[in-house]
Amino acid sequence: MKNLIKKKFKAVLFDLDGTLIDTAPDMVAVLQTMQLDYGINPSSFNLARMYVSHGAIGLLSHGFPKSKIHYGDKYHQEYLNRYAKMVCVESKLFDGLNDLLNKLESYNLPWGIVTNKPEQLTLSLLAKIGLLNRSSCIVCGDTLSV
Repeated sequence: MKNLIKKKFKAVLFDLDGTLIDTAPDMVAVLQTMQLDYGINPSSFNLARMYVSHGAIGLLSHGFPKSKIHYGDKYHQEYLNRYAKMVCVESKLFDGLNDLLNKLESYNLPWGIVTNKPEQLTLSLLAKIGLLNRSSCIVCGDTLSV
């Protein structure tokens, strides 16, 4: 099995939010707090969590539908600042993913992360969850020019 996998794959890359790590509890909590602070009824957790994989912009666009949300605008910056303070309060690896990562590592098959999350937040999250030094590569939303 190990040789078959090594022949077929050179590496395995994971998306981060909503795929490798369940960050929805923290990301949605930030959105809900912002909504309350702006006098908006907070989105339900189950509805808002569907937008987590679309990053802060997608989540904010859902949570503030009457506003045009843009990268770097006041809502986006406020969200990122708030999220940085609680980047890994309730976030955790999805069930079974640690076993999968252990299996990949036992096969000496490198794995990495490709995410739209900003590098500073990604590195902080991965450090707190114990994956920073295990990942062979990390590509973040702001680490490439395009």
